[in-house]
Amino acid sequence: MNYKVTLAMPVYNVEKYVERALLSALNQTFDSIEFLIVDDKGTDRSMEIVSEIVSTHPRGKDVRIIDHVVNQGTGATKNSAIREAKGEYLFFMDSDDCLSRDCILSLYHMACKNDADIVIGSFSYCDVEGKSIAKNILKDICYQGNDVFGKFFFAKGFYVQTWNKLYRLSMLRAWEVECIPSNVNEDVFFTFQLFKPIKILCQTSQVTYFYTVNNQHSVTYDMQRKVMKEQRLVQYIGILDKMEHYILSRGYLKDMNLTYYFLLKKINLVRDIISARNLSYKQKKEYLNLIPSYSVKYIGTVNQQPFYGIMWPYLYLNPFVANKIDSAFILMQRVYCRIKKIGG
Repeated sequence: MNYKVTLAMPVYNVEKYVERALLSALNQTFDSIEFLIVDDKGTDRSMEIVSEIVSTHPRGKDVRIIDHVVNQGTGATKNSAIREAKGEYLFFMDSDDCLSRDCILSLYHMACKNDADIVIGSFSYCDVEGKSIAKNILKDICYQGNDVFGKFFFAKGFYVQTWNKLYRLSMLRAWEVECIPSNVNEDVFFTFQLFKPIKILCQTSQVTYFYTVNNQHSVTYDMQRKVMKEQRLVQYIGILDKMEHYILSRGYLKDMNLTYYFLLKKINLVRDIISARNLSYKQKKEYLNLIPSYSVKYIGTVNQQPFYGIMWPYLYLNPFVANKIDSAFILMQRVYCRIKKIGG
C-alpha cells in the first residue's frame, strides 16, 4: 500500500505514557498514514500495551513493528525508520508525547501546497497529566533558497529535535541523512545534515505537538541522570567535530563558512566543563586541549563572518584558550585579557 506519510515512534520503557501517545497517532484525521513502531527492547510492558492497542484499533492494519534484537538507542531507532518507511514524508514522535488530532493533516497540506522539503509545527510543553505549561509558537511562513536551512539553523535559532517535523523522505535517503546511534544528542548531527539538501522550509503557528516534560521514565531523563555532565559535554564536542568534518569533506565550507561557529561552540562547551568545581587544574587543561588550533586560510576575516554578532558571549574564557587561536582572532584578545585564570 502506498502512504503519503510514515509516522515513526520508537518505544523504550514508556509503559505509563505509550497508550496515550499511540492513540493520539492512530486517531489522526489524515487517512494515508503508515505507523512504524520501533521496538528498542525495553524492560517494561510498553510493547505489550502497543500490541493490545494495535490488535483492536481500526487502523491496526496500517501499523508495522520493527523489532530491534537488542537495545540500540534512539538514534538507531530513527535510522531504522528512515530505512523502512514507505511514505512520501516522514514524521517522528516520541512515545511519551502526544499529537493534535489534525497534526499530520496540517503539516502535509502545507508541504504539498509549497512543495516543501520540511514542515515544522508549533508545539506545547505539557506536564505528565497533559496540562499545558508553555508554548513555542512559530510564524506562518515559508523560506526558500539554496542555503535557506543553513541560515535558518544558525542565525534564527532552531530547535534541533527531530519530532514535530515533516521530512521529505526521498531527500533524507538521497543525502544519506542519519542519526548518530546513541542515546544522547542524536538529533544534533541529524538536523545539521539538512542544511544543504533543504531548499524549501515551511513552518506553521498551529500547535501540532505536545511535548511531555518531567517524565522521569523517558529516555532523555534517564540518560541525563546516569551520565555525568562533563561526559555529555565532551560527547557534544565530538559531535561538533563530526559536523565540521562533514562540511569540510563535502566542500561546503565555501558556501557557509562555519569554522567560527564550531570553534565558539567548542569554547563555550569547554568553558562549561572547566567551571565544574570537582575538576583539577590538570583536568581543566586537558579539556582545553579539545579546542583545536585553526589556520587563517580556513577562517577568513572576522568581519566577514555571519556569526560575528553572536561571538562575544562565547569568549569569556581562560587565556589558555586564547593561545590556541591564531592571528585571525587578534581582535578578540582584549576579551581574553579580562578572563581569570583557571585553577583558582
